[in-house]
Amino acid sequence: MIEPHEAPRRAREIRKLVAVNDVPAAVNNLLDFIYDFSSGEDVDEVTVLSMRLHNLNDDQRKRVVERQAANDERARLMLDMLGLMRQVEDKLLQQVGHG
Repeated sequence: MIEPHEAPRRAREIRKLVAVNDVPAAVNNLLDFIYDFSSGEDVDEVTVLSMRLHNLNDDQRKRVVERQAANDERARLMLDMLGLMRQVEDKLLQQVGHG
């Protein structure tokens, strides 16, 4: 069982990966973070966000989407992912505070 007190450290690591644009590692770590600390709708949401990011990368490789448009959409997706992580962090803080 993953301890809730580990969440802030792992969240910091994910944010650092996003900051240095290591998107693949950030997404993989975020998927693990959500699977470990949440369930249900959050897992579905991060799964779909990850799928959208992979589709965007495929489209960029196939030159279906221009580079700047892909970068803009990638930034929006990463912001959505970080927002989801923040929601999970907040839920954990509430549980620990009431636990």
